[in-house]
Amino acid sequence: MRQESRKTRYLEWASRIIALRRRMGISQSELGKLLNSSARAVSRWERGVQEPLANIYIQLGNITGDPECWYFWGRAGLHSGDLKCVSCPRRVRDCKKNACPICKLSTPVLTDCARRELTW
Repeated sequence: MRQESRKTRYLEWASRIIALRRRMGISQSELGKLLNSSARAVSRWERGVQEPLANIYIQLGNITGDPECWYFWGRAGLHSGDLKCVSCPRRVRDCKKNACPICKLSTPVLTDCARRELTW
């Protein structure tokens, strides 16, 4: 039963990445470029061979938009209080006015927070 649970979890995150890429109508290479990664990495995520790091999940959440973004941000380990500092500046207009609670920067911090606190 535990093995099946792991497989289901992997299938969920892998299938959501596949669905996002297909919905956008882009190749694995193009998605990799959007995420500052490689086509090979995207392929590994989609096949469930390797799970993306937290900073990739944050970027996927920013790319996908509501309501799907919540799934990806949750996979990164973010809570609703963290979202102001990682959300796309187009959606969170006051992001530049408020310092990020994690890294204390006063700019939108997509990767800085992820690198410092959210990757393991």
